[in-house]
Amino acid sequence: MYYVPTILNHLKAVHKLVRGQRGGARVDVESLVLEVSLRGRTRQFQPQFTISREQRIEYRPWFGPDVSGFIGWRPYFPRSWPLSADKPSFKDYARSNGLRVPPGSAVAPPDERPFIIKGKQSSFGVGMRGPFPAGDAGAPHAALAPQQFYETYVAGRIAKAWYWNGCWAALELRPPPRLLGDGRQTWRQLAQGRCRIAPDWSALETMAHFQGVKLDDISAEGASLQADFKYGTPYDPGCTTNENVIDGHRDSLIGRQFADAGPICLAGIPESLRDGVVFTLDAIVDDQDAVWFLEMNANPMVHPDVYPVMLDSLFPPGRPS
Repeated sequence: MYYVPTILNHLKAVHKLVRGQRGGARVDVESLVLEVSLRGRTRQFQPQFTISREQRIEYRPWFGPDVSGFIGWRPYFPRSWPLSADKPSFKDYARSNGLRVPPGSAVAPPDERPFIIKGKQSSFGVGMRGPFPAGDAGAPHAALAPQQFYETYVAGRIAKAWYWNGCWAALELRPPPRLLGDGRQTWRQLAQGRCRIAPDWSALETMAHFQGVKLDDISAEGASLQADFKYGTPYDPGCTTNENVIDGHRDSLIGRQFADAGPICLAGIPESLRDGVVFTLDAIVDDQDAVWFLEMNANPMVHPDVYPVMLDSLFPPGRPS
């Protein structure tokens, strides 16, 4: 089980905050709505859940018997805006406001570098394919489906940053998952042993081809094969510890890029939806510590470390209602 979608970690975070400031909190067991009383004010926070539907994960804002997971509280029901709903729109906005984004195109791969294929509006990596070598441009297996686009592939660490009102609140930064060769098993066998669910063999074959190997090759001892390039893959081990590394990057080059991106992206949200909002930015951090921003998410899972920033904003000291 991962740290972020575990409700106990959210309860602990809220409990620590309200207890430390002599406030109070309670959860309605029928709806899981959270009510917080702090500094003379009381506010309700709406939960968000996951459900599994045909081997896909979906988010929804109400509790029910088919709920499979909990992903946090926010002081509002779900919101959406153009930059979060359309990846090319986000890329255009980010680029025009000085943020680094991989080149993209709905016509052809935009340069002579490796590329991936993405859906313009898809979530959870649905429909994402690649990476493909630059020489595969125009090949049938690298053709676009409707509502897809090409994006230059950037190798590096996988990042997700959380923001409240544009204020940077949490960062997860992890290397892409890799299979380690043992000199005995094939890459396919190693993938079967590593993956938490049945591997997506087509996707893994594409990754292997990109790295010049075949899945049924015997793995060389000490060699490694990158298994995926997306955030939250089935190759990642379930981590019960907090992976937020923001404290180690507040003064780093990486941290400055993420901190600067918050207010820029907040300004891209329509004014009617902008006040009091959680969003995330997905990115790749290359080996030069350059951050390449990929997309903006309007209704993400909430990292428990967002609550201190959120509650300080919503319950300012000295202003009871």
